[in-house]
Amino acid sequence: CQDVPLSARTWLEKVLKRPVKFATVVTDLGSAHPMWFDKRVDACFVPTQRLAKNAKYYGVSNVINYGLPLRREFSQKRLSKDRARKKLGLDRNSSTVLVTGGGDGFGSLEKIVDAVAQELAGSNAQLVVICGRNEEVRKRLESRTWPVRMEVRGFVSDMNLYMEASDVLLTKAGPGTIAEAAALGLPVLLTGFLPGQERGNVLWVREKNIGELAKSPQRAATTVSKWLRDQDALVEMSRNAKAAAKPKATDRIAEDLMGLVEGVQRTATGVLRDLKERAPSADWTLYGALNSTRSAVAELRDTLAVRSVPLEAWMTSALRRGVVA
Repeated sequence: CQDVPLSARTWLEKVLKRPVKFATVVTDLGSAHPMWFDKRVDACFVPTQRLAKNAKYYGVSNVINYGLPLRREFSQKRLSKDRARKKLGLDRNSSTVLVTGGGDGFGSLEKIVDAVAQELAGSNAQLVVICGRNEEVRKRLESRTWPVRMEVRGFVSDMNLYMEASDVLLTKAGPGTIAEAAALGLPVLLTGFLPGQERGNVLWVREKNIGELAKSPQRAATTVSKWLRDQDALVEMSRNAKAAAKPKATDRIAEDLMGLVEGVQRTATGVLRDLKERAPSADWTLYGALNSTRSAVAELRDTLAVRSVPLEAWMTSALRRGVVA
């Protein structure tokens, strides 16, 4: 509920005798509780167009759809599967199925791993299981003999590498993991969801055609096996995932929050970045991009007007610092 912090903001503004900005960052993909949305906020950041419509339905006017915030590793240039597998010590020639349930693991993880391993027995595949902090499950899995190549890990901090090394991800319908997988073009097979908000994440995955839901371990196993035999389907889902992803969301949200603090709608860095994206990539020059759209030029001029640095000098400095890269 945002009523308590928003009420605190009202009190704080009276005490400080100045405006206090308040922004909401919605972290579900397909659906969200109405309490996420309050028309009193200065900015409401949402990850999908579906939630942008929800926010406007509840009367929020300052809705911005940049995507779900992700760690920087998921917005950088990715490694090839071969290099990622080599770095992690995995077999470089095997189809790789990544199974994870989040930092704490999830209830049916062991059953899912068992079903998938039996289904892929004798195939050129390997399973990589991330147990998170569930040490009991990790030890049980490590103690068993498996009919396929098996790598069992506990809690890891380089999940991006494991995703880059994989062909398919099996996970519960948490929005963060889904968004991370999409950023890396990794098809997802959802193995469960929490009733309520996570159901919307399942709908989003299906709508974007980047994966499916398997409600039982055996269904998950047969689906994975089918996908690994159909490379065209995997390529299509990977392409769809990349198209749906918004890996730069964290930077864009941070830029706008800085703009709120500084009393402007957007930072100059953000405007320059958008200008570059609008300009043809084969013919990118700063002034060429500026001339590509009058509205963008006006926006840039208005934004830079709050700065004490002369326009030309700031642009030169920005290019040297790489802010338009």
